[in-house]
Amino acid sequence: MNKTDFDCCIIISNYLWNGKSKDQGHSIHYLAHEMAFNLHKPVFFVNLISYHMLSGNLSIAKGFPPGTYAAKDFPLTLINDWGPDWRDAAHTGKNQPVKRVLKKILRAVHKADFTDPLLIFAEPTTLPLVQYLKEKFLLQASTRGEQLSSRTFPVIWFSSDNFPEGDPERAATIRKAIEEIGQTADAICTVSPTLEKLYQPLLPTLLLRNAADRKFFQRVKMAMAKSGKDPLGQGIKRKRIVYIGMINQRIDYPAFEKAIREHPDFSFIFIGEERIKPGDDFYDTYLSIQEAENTFFTGFKNRQEVAEIFSVCDIGIIPYALTPFNLSCGPLKLYEYAAADLPTISTTLPAVEHSRSYAFLVDDGDFSGAIDKVAANYDTFKERIIEFSKENTYSARVETLFSYVKDIIGS
Repeated sequence: MNKTDFDCCIIISNYLWNGKSKDQGHSIHYLAHEMAFNLHKPVFFVNLISYHMLSGNLSIAKGFPPGTYAAKDFPLTLINDWGPDWRDAAHTGKNQPVKRVLKKILRAVHKADFTDPLLIFAEPTTLPLVQYLKEKFLLQASTRGEQLSSRTFPVIWFSSDNFPEGDPERAATIRKAIEEIGQTADAICTVSPTLEKLYQPLLPTLLLRNAADRKFFQRVKMAMAKSGKDPLGQGIKRKRIVYIGMINQRIDYPAFEKAIREHPDFSFIFIGEERIKPGDDFYDTYLSIQEAENTFFTGFKNRQEVAEIFSVCDIGIIPYALTPFNLSCGPLKLYEYAAADLPTISTTLPAVEHSRSYAFLVDDGDFSGAIDKVAANYDTFKERIIEFSKENTYSARVETLFSYVKDIIGS
């Protein structure tokens, strides 16, 4: 093996994935899928599953049985470990199950005869596990008589959110973990230009924006057109604006409610879990949206179902409030809308600024006016949508990531 290569990838994630294409829901799932399914690079995907997830949702346990599971037709191995929430354990000083998870990972990797992994982790408080893994692989290289001065097991922290902003209760613990990441990791990979600037002083940082599989969305769109089926039912008006994502404090409810109220001839489709509750800011406004005659809530849908719904919609929307957390995000939906040929209306976020050639960015909070302009000029968006979508694929993203990692090893 060339020393500027790696023979497998170990991804440690608290964003759970069952290894099925239809159930991808996070950037790290799409990257793992591209590595294993299309590039045939062996991937060990470690699901760190919190016991807290069992409360009121036993279906999660059925979807993620503890143990190690190898796919039959492609080089993907799932390692499911149930235990305490790693972030909560770090915050309270409780023991994290480092040794147990370490053994599971090493057993699976060694059984497959891999020795030179790329390590990627998504949760900063899992750093102790990552440190032990790196030490183990270095030790094993030493026992094989290799010169450790020339050996590098690249470690990448994949940061998709501003974690302290997203979890203020444990912000101090998360910041402490992030400060220590530079002692173990070689680089940071992030989907957001805001986070890129934030972390560059800590470590070399690669901006690896989100993407989408245009071929998949187009295949579903063609199949739905051929079938003539409408996954939303015939009773919903055909001028449809769709939002996908958590229905929580991220949304600019007053501005969006105004747009919905002023467009009774449009149907507004919400795909995702409703995570806003009594006492939250703008809860009353959210209730007004929910009770409107032209709004429809589908709940959580898998990737196949999302693509089917997109195929019968007309505009995608990202109606985010300009909060510190949102300003750090990199919306995956921007690329999924484009892959389904949907013109997009979005709040002006740093991570969507590069899409001005394709998306309609709302600088003044006037989603209502933006809907009128986009609906009246759909044809002007069509060619730009296709071009944008073809340029932003996960195959291109993984090639960029692998090239970046090999540069790290080589240096």
